[in-house]
Amino acid sequence: MSIFTTRIFIVFIIFLFALQTEAQDMGRVRQHMQQLCSEAMHGRGYISEGDRKAADYIADAFQTAGLKAFQKESFLQYFEISVNTFPGLLLQIDGKTLEAGSDYIIQPISQGGRAQGNLLYITQEVLDNPKAQKRVMKSIKSDYVLVFDETLQSRIFENIAFRPILQKTKAIIVLKAKLTASMAQEAHIFPIFEVLKTKFPKKAKNINFEVKQEVLKNYRSQNVIGYVEGRKHPDKFFVFTAHYDHLGRLGEAYFPGANDNASGTVMLIELAHYFSQNPPDHSVVFMAFGAEEVALLGSRYYVENPYFPLEDITFLFNMDIFGTGKDGATVVNATIHPEIFEKLKAINKKGGYLPQILPREPTANSDHYFFSQKGVPAFFMYLMDSNYTHYHDVEDTYERVTLSHFDKTYHLLIGFAEAMME
Repeated sequence: MSIFTTRIFIVFIIFLFALQTEAQDMGRVRQHMQQLCSEAMHGRGYISEGDRKAADYIADAFQTAGLKAFQKESFLQYFEISVNTFPGLLLQIDGKTLEAGSDYIIQPISQGGRAQGNLLYITQEVLDNPKAQKRVMKSIKSDYVLVFDETLQSRIFENIAFRPILQKTKAIIVLKAKLTASMAQEAHIFPIFEVLKTKFPKKAKNINFEVKQEVLKNYRSQNVIGYVEGRKHPDKFFVFTAHYDHLGRLGEAYFPGANDNASGTVMLIELAHYFSQNPPDHSVVFMAFGAEEVALLGSRYYVENPYFPLEDITFLFNMDIFGTGKDGATVVNATIHPEIFEKLKAINKKGGYLPQILPREPTANSDHYFFSQKGVPAFFMYLMDSNYTHYHDVEDTYERVTLSHFDKTYHLLIGFAEAMME
């Protein structure tokens, strides 16, 4: 090999090395995704302390990335919550046992209970016909459970004539086309099951159910917070946030929460790696919030107990649902920060990262909200994919998320953050 050829070869190797250092480690991304979505994390909820296991995992990842801790070398900020949980569920229709999570869920405000009885159907005809209502009233036996389609729910609950029926029922079954679970802080009403229409036996007559339910009061959860100190302006902060918690367990079933929001949490970890290796002039903070699924309690607690003055935050970028991206992204708060939104779009266009970025008005749907209420300039961005329909269900798994635009979004966020810190 000639000296000239050798020099070209060395330059080429240096070029390749430079590309590798700038490229994202997708192997690490997938490993973190798989761990956060695993059954060992119990859906990152409150049964079996799934949230604590996830928080400890993220704290270790922050330390590995090279972040500093604000509080006595601990990345954890503790707070207390109240949350309604369902550690045990049984639902049998005509002797057939339905599967929790896949076949049915339970509304989060439900109380516990158990009963055997008959099914009492409320149809459109019954709602529209007073005579049919009287026939239903006469047919009621001592132990019964109401069954009706989701399209009738509001009319039944608002109809005064049905109040005696609702007061005596042992439970309710709402037939649904799609199961979308959620969480609540307290239990207020008898069990309300939501059952997939395709899984409910036709003309079923009998029911047997048991709901083991517990409100965890003064449950200690936690946020996970670390930072990279700025080189010139350490008292100015660009903040990245994402919630790591999810819906946890429902009986034996668990909700992996891959797209919502293991994906945003892993993006937080990846950005921590980048800025640890490339510290900017401003400090960069990484906040993984707990209890987002429980009324945004983690971020609310932080806003009420900040580690540094909120007015020192130059910008906050909240990340949720980052597992896809085929249809681009939506940015909440874009309409109240139009110039900054245009800057984000310009960076996206120049880099060719996402197909489109759409604006959305302010809304209280994630952890940016309480910061915005205190005057902190903030965006909340989520990626879109019309083909990915799994939201708050047990099918939102690590295996299903494509991560098709994860790397591109990573570079977009780095470019945006650096531009905002210039």
